[in-house]
Amino acid sequence: MRSILDNIQEAVYRTDTDGRIIWASPSCERLWGYAPGAVIGTFLAGYYVAPGERARFLEALERGGGTITNYEALMRPAAGGTAWVSTNAHYYRDAQGAHIGRPVPFG
Repeated sequence: MRSILDNIQEAVYRTDTDGRIIWASPSCERLWGYAPGAVIGTFLAGYYVAPGERARFLEALERGGGTITNYEALMRPAAGGTAWVSTNAHYYRDAQGAHIGRPVPFG
């Protein structure tokens, strides 16, 4: 599994319930210019271009019962500028089904 995540073409990361990035795949650096270690502990909301976009994303995720497909938003790559991202996401749940985070591809 680790080899798959280390070599996946899409950027994959996981946030906690506060929206703080707690894990990021190596592809985040290749695709977006952000080294995984540099984004750990940062808030995902800061990478969206439009203020409030993260809140709109979370509302759509909630309406979808904890799953969303092809959510499009403008994000900020490390090199500057903007890029459209299509996100597929779902709530990460513990063995009892409690929501404990959100793993989401980052482009």
